[in-house]
Amino acid sequence: MGSGASASASRPVPALESTGDGSSSLGAASDGKDRKLILLIHSASHLPSLDRARESHPYVLAHAEHRGDQVGEKACWACQACCSNPCWNLAQDLGISKQRYTVDDELHIEVLDKSDKLIGTLQLPIADLQVDTWYEKPLSLSSASHDSVSAQTTGRIFDESWQPNLRLMMISEPVQTKRIFLIRHGESVWNKAQKNLNVSQMLAQVDHPLSVDGFQQGKDLARKLTAAVAELEKEGSSPSELGEVSGNLRQLLSTEVVLASPLTRAVETALVGVGPILKRTGVLRLCRNAREKRNAGGRDTTGIARGEGEIAERARKALIQAGGTESEVSEYCSVRIDAAESHNKWWNDSRESMAKVRDRIHQFLQQLRYMKEERVAVIGHSLFFRALLKYHMHASASVIGGTPSLEELTSKKLMNCGVAAITLDFTRHVQNPITAVELLLDTKLT
Repeated sequence: MGSGASASASRPVPALESTGDGSSSLGAASDGKDRKLILLIHSASHLPSLDRARESHPYVLAHAEHRGDQVGEKACWACQACCSNPCWNLAQDLGISKQRYTVDDELHIEVLDKSDKLIGTLQLPIADLQVDTWYEKPLSLSSASHDSVSAQTTGRIFDESWQPNLRLMMISEPVQTKRIFLIRHGESVWNKAQKNLNVSQMLAQVDHPLSVDGFQQGKDLARKLTAAVAELEKEGSSPSELGEVSGNLRQLLSTEVVLASPLTRAVETALVGVGPILKRTGVLRLCRNAREKRNAGGRDTTGIARGEGEIAERARKALIQAGGTESEVSEYCSVRIDAAESHNKWWNDSRESMAKVRDRIHQFLQQLRYMKEERVAVIGHSLFFRALLKYHMHASASVIGGTPSLEELTSKKLMNCGVAAITLDFTRHVQNPITAVELLLDTKLT
């Protein structure tokens, strides 16, 4: 998300908008209901490095205090590698709930380096914080950080542009039942080379884009969505008017936000295949946690572009290479891309263990859980989606329509440009919230 004046040149626009009017203070009298303390930490800016040989590897710890004693739970925002302007874009419940917070309640935040050395702290009176309002607060630096900043600014005038800040929000609890649409990218150059046993083509590049066939699959998906919208219009109802009782296809057409992995093939598929939805939502948000699992030698999962400009330009060139005309590609790429989470290096250079992937999926589910939107489309990857279904399906989950079986869903892959609707219910099943699955638009498993 964006930053204040000191960092506006170095970080993109916020990826998550304020969910309210900011008029409700946590210290004000409530309507008689307890209010959970849910902290969204979006990003930090200008963090000093405590090791002159490398940039910071920061992580965050936060908890609530009552008269100086910790209450509730201590939450952790994971380490971000080699960046002085990290982005987490993640909300967590601090495990405390009250009707009204008083002057005795404080929010305590620590930013640390991966060596567990303190970078800085932030102490805020909870009662003074407005709900659903952005804050950009300066960190109180540790002595080691002061020394680092002094070394960086030697011979220069210190101004506020060097001040390390933390961007955060206390959010109101959103609806805890979500409809998520998992959309696999179209066939990539890597997929095609695998199919043809063309090892040289697999190793010739990284972050493989869509193949010519993959581009056509994206266009076919867009045509299916457009046809479905036309069918609804015949029925006299528009997607924006549809209620929760509507079927999953109707819910897909009324998607409120579109997320995509930052890998080029996913970005291309979103711009082309989900274009009919993006025209309404107006923005494509890149989600670092939705990237594909990195296997040994997985050059197709190695990124190359960072930030909105680089990622959008790489997708544009790839679409031209896949057969798109200048005019149609210009239309595809007219959508704004929010790349706040991909401004820094967002990919892995080595194999990811399944434990690491599961940690990332957990963060991804937390992001979905605390988003204000109830209907979310996610353009991503087969292995990531399969792991999501395998490890977070509730024991009582059902498959709408009866096929495929739950076993097949957790052992096979969605076809390219396939769509699966899943229901997440966090009210009863926090760890395994997937309660229903349905394949849409003639999707098959491979």
